[in-house]
Amino acid sequence: MANILINTACNRQCPYCFAGRDEGEANSLMTTKTFAGILDRIKGVDGHSVRLLGGEPTLHPKFPEFLKNIQDNDLKLMLFTNGIVNDTAIAAMEEFPLDKLSLLVNIHPRSEYSDDQWGWVERVLGTFQKSTMLGINLYKRNQDLDFVLDLIDENDIGRDVRLGIAHHRVGHTNEYLHPKFFVQAGRKIQAFELKARSRSIFIKFDCGFVPCMFDEDYLENYSKYVRKFKFLCDPMPDISTEGAFFHCFPLENQGTRFFPQDTGFDSIVSDLRKDFSGYKSIGIYKHCSTCPWKASGQCGGGCIASAMQRLQSEPKLPC
Repeated sequence: MANILINTACNRQCPYCFAGRDEGEANSLMTTKTFAGILDRIKGVDGHSVRLLGGEPTLHPKFPEFLKNIQDNDLKLMLFTNGIVNDTAIAAMEEFPLDKLSLLVNIHPRSEYSDDQWGWVERVLGTFQKSTMLGINLYKRNQDLDFVLDLIDENDIGRDVRLGIAHHRVGHTNEYLHPKFFVQAGRKIQAFELKARSRSIFIKFDCGFVPCMFDEDYLENYSKYVRKFKFLCDPMPDISTEGAFFHCFPLENQGTRFFPQDTGFDSIVSDLRKDFSGYKSIGIYKHCSTCPWKASGQCGGGCIASAMQRLQSEPKLPC
């Protein structure tokens, strides 16, 4: 499984974005030839699933053609979108088999959208309902989370929520949740997750979380009744619009790599993992060196980009 970045243009300006363009940077588009080559790689990988990202991937002028190519190859699709999707893209999505289509809609409170934008979001949620999962990226320590619970019930959409941390993008100035605020954010997350669970809505934690931001009793409770926590940082990998592989978006600026077409995904992941193995031993906190979670291999020490930041004098934009 891989994240395929098909374009960098977007119709939102999220301050925490670590996948978008810098000011003045031209939009980059993946060609149909590059996309076809990536699909050839994926067909031989267990899971047979394609994950499309941007920017806003539905803005790619070849988006309908890409979906047709995925469908012709009998692959599943997970589409990462902000929900502001045009008529042409929605029509192409409606042609895709619903049992093979999943949408992850990155969502914000209603107040952060214009009326027109929110109309598009509501149309997507109403059209693809059970195929849709909402996602929230944490970039503020006191960020509103509860709004998604009512949104799920009101639109009868999927009852899982992806919760991610907006990480520092090395070499850039995106807003992000600084590790020094993780404990404060963790208490808010715990209350939110328990409230969601009481409504049969389940939170899926993305990469970059660390056990020391949560209470021990909460971790035990979550692992017992929901699913086992994973606190690891590994490459997916991600693939750029040019077809190059990189560890993850926060580390994209640290280098991308091209691999021969016959290179297996396991080998690619192994090589990308080795590129940053030294930083994984550091961790995001000084106490990571003596942490039993890290010593046992249950925690990878947090996001590698944050570990790198500990050793570099880059600007910090804590929220």
